[in-house]
Amino acid sequence: MSTWDAIILADDHVAELLDDIDALDPEEQAAALRDACLLAVDEATEGEARAGLGAATIAAIWSGAPFSAATRVDEHPFIRAGIGDCPEELREAAAEVFELLIPALDAEEQEMAGEFAEAVE
Repeated sequence: MSTWDAIILADDHVAELLDDIDALDPEEQAAALRDACLLAVDEATEGEARAGLGAATIAAIWSGAPFSAATRVDEHPFIRAGIGDCPEELREAAAEVFELLIPALDAEEQEMAGEFAEAVE
């Protein structure tokens, strides 16, 4: 099993995004993840790109990708709550994030992230 989710969800930029999403109403959480994905592919800073990869990874988990970062997921209950319920707009934005940003990762991260990209294709 990939450890991509453990790596990306531990990133400081992603942690900040997750904390922000925790504070939102449940109906706003998927939109915030989508916004992070859209920002990541539009001349983003390195931090925005990492946050977008984190948001895309959550979309992949919601789309059925297996995850290994159970502790991180337990810290942010909205992640587990969304499993099996990924909106199509979020799935499409996540697929774009993976398509555009995976090539910039190192070879090992590319391989691990690729497993999550498949879940949103």
